[in-house]
Amino acid sequence: MSLAQHSTPELTWHRVPDPDDEPDTNRILSWGKVPVGYELTGSYRGTLDGKFGPIGVVELEDGASQRFGVPTLLARRLSVVERGQQIKIVYLGLKDGKNTSYHTFDVYSAVLATEEGPPDESDDGEVPF
Repeated sequence: MSLAQHSTPELTWHRVPDPDDEPDTNRILSWGKVPVGYELTGSYRGTLDGKFGPIGVVELEDGASQRFGVPTLLARRLSVVERGQQIKIVYLGLKDGKNTSYHTFDVYSAVLATEEGPPDESDDGEVPF
């Protein structure tokens, strides 16, 4: 039997996942490509170091994760949000600054957050004296 007579079926290739990848996070949401008023809602999972800056991760209601770019303004807003909190990020569009334009956002949380950070849940309302 010669090799020429032996047929080999066509191979199908599948990407081997990176063990550090989170599921469903291959795409990064680009704020410049979404309409003004776009809302990203889910459980905040924190940020990762990306090739071009920080990347935020939100777990969506269906269990999938969404990665998104974290510009400076959004990073400041998210700095008072704890991992695991339910949040809603609303894209407000571009705003002109002194030297450049920048993306603007409103960030909402299901838990009251202040500039000092999220409230201390161990506070039982009692005055400590």
